[in-house]
Amino acid sequence: YETREALLRHLSAYDVAKLDIAFHHILSDTEKRTYLNPIRDLLWDIAETEVLLQEGMKLLLLGKDRLALKGRLYDTEGYLKSYGHRKLKVYLLGIFPLQEKTTTSLDRMIRFSINGEASQSRILQDENDLRRIEERLFVYGWSLQRTFLMAFGAPTDLSSSDSKGFWYKVPNIPDRTVELRVYVPSFHDRIFERVELPVSEIPRLSG
Repeated sequence: YETREALLRHLSAYDVAKLDIAFHHILSDTEKRTYLNPIRDLLWDIAETEVLLQEGMKLLLLGKDRLALKGRLYDTEGYLKSYGHRKLKVYLLGIFPLQEKTTTSLDRMIRFSINGEASQSRILQDENDLRRIEERLFVYGWSLQRTFLMAFGAPTDLSSSDSKGFWYKVPNIPDRTVELRVYVPSFHDRIFERVELPVSEIPRLSG
């Protein structure tokens, strides 16, 4: 049983779904609830993800393929017959609440990376952005209900804090049949709690 659990834990959700078909539906209901979670196709560190979700982190999936990402886990045979092994394109936005959060909680949020390897320069930049926002909360009396747009540890050499935000294509995620882009906000995006939607990306993001 331990070997089985270790195997399932190291597979993406979509691979678990295909394995279930290959072995004539061997998954228990508990295993289905645990391992057929679409977030396992996108993020490596599920344990840390669950901790941050309990802390109030919100992960918003965008794009026309977001429903297929989940649907293919529960009707895998039908999905494969209809679409084969086509690549899905999904977009991810991360939001974290600032109200009543400890320094430890905020530090975990800043160090959280989509691929488990946060850029050190990104960490420093996000810490600086957070400090500047906290200063404004104090000086201007902004609402404590404010949130912080996450950058998921994306490299900083692609953007600077005061430039426009952008959608970063993540090079390495658990399931290779998915192309994932995460939003990397600028400081002004964080101040105004906004997300830039380039015209070229709107057709993919809509739906």
